[in-house]
Amino acid sequence: MLMKKYLILMLCALCLVLLAFAQPDRWQQRVKYSMNIDMNVQTNRFTGKQKLEYWNNSPDTLSKVFYHLYWNAFQPNSMMDNRSRRQGTIVLRQGRNGNDIVDWDQRVRDRIQNLKPEEYGYQKILSLKMNGRPQTFKIEETILEVKLDKPILPKSKVSFEMEFESQVPLQIRRSGRDNPTTKVRYSMSQWYPKICEYDYEGWHPTPYVAREFYGVWGDFDVTISIDKKYIYVMTNEVHPGERNFYKLQVAGGKAEKLTSMTGANEVSLSPDEKWIAFRNSYSNKPWELYLQETKPNSKPQQITNSLTSEFKSYAWRDPEVTTFKARDGADVYIRLFKPSKPNGAAVVFVHGAGYLQNAHKWWSTYFREYMFHNLLADKGYTVIDMDYRASAGYGRDAGDTRSWSRTPKARSSRPDSDRELARTAAGV
Repeated sequence: MLMKKYLILMLCALCLVLLAFAQPDRWQQRVKYSMNIDMNVQTNRFTGKQKLEYWNNSPDTLSKVFYHLYWNAFQPNSMMDNRSRRQGTIVLRQGRNGNDIVDWDQRVRDRIQNLKPEEYGYQKILSLKMNGRPQTFKIEETILEVKLDKPILPKSKVSFEMEFESQVPLQIRRSGRDNPTTKVRYSMSQWYPKICEYDYEGWHPTPYVAREFYGVWGDFDVTISIDKKYIYVMTNEVHPGERNFYKLQVAGGKAEKLTSMTGANEVSLSPDEKWIAFRNSYSNKPWELYLQETKPNSKPQQITNSLTSEFKSYAWRDPEVTTFKARDGADVYIRLFKPSKPNGAAVVFVHGAGYLQNAHKWWSTYFREYMFHNLLADKGYTVIDMDYRASAGYGRDAGDTRSWSRTPKARSSRPDSDRELARTAAGV
């Protein structure tokens, strides 16, 4: 019996030791990128100015930093090219037709070796400063190594300023231009000089040979200029529950509204800026694809017609997008489903993602719930589909809910969850 007690004590002690080692002091670095990009779609090149604010939250002093330059892999005789061609000499098995099945990446194969100079990818660093002081750096293919003139101390922040030039490679993997299959002009992943991760194992300056690598968690503020005369923006100026596409002159003047269909419009601009292709959806109509000229009041041409006859056979409700007043006077947006024969009861639906906007005029990501709301309305229930005050689409000031979320009592009494006000809005 005594031996059993000792054994239990030893197991408990071992668990405590394991827990102590399993829960070290956790930290992660933080970054904030601000970039201004000037793109030339004729040459497929762009220049960029990047400001990188870097927080060293580690307990270590950093004498170097490293960046990924992923696009430098898309040049003949790069490590990625050599690896793929070498893998292509390894026969895995014989195919059904007696042909050799080789071990290379089917996307890459020997395509990098056959790229022409204007089809290469590259990222060239023109200058690099830390806190305004020029830094010494060298490039080893897809890795930029920066030897700092002053180390970055633990729990401190520095600012890097970089000027660079890039050429978009012909698409071979998931980043590049002129995809031969999808016909997408540009797929811009890993397109900027990206600082490597530093964690408890140290730096991770892993060359881009086969796969990409995780990066530092942070914030991004990016401005891309394709035509210096105009910029294009998506706004909800007409209504918080609508998304429309506008053209603005850089020199100033009134914005030209290019989309005219109510709901949400997800727009892709052609390289010559003469056409837009866009997806549109409405509250009771799922997404369809349209094409139109980049001119105000142009008539869109519907390209797809995806709805089945079964879907069309039901009269899906067009919920009213309206508001009710919170106790502090702020407007809270809702979608209101009104039954033709009210039964005197109501159902309040509050979506799960706090920042997501759902009281809008396009096809909801909560489409199953939308369909269920229709069923409830058929049964006589009034359905109130609410947004949070911090939901997207209503501006910064409307989303300041910090004072309403500090305590359980405050959370239960915040104005956007007041049941009586919701009942009043529904008229029940």
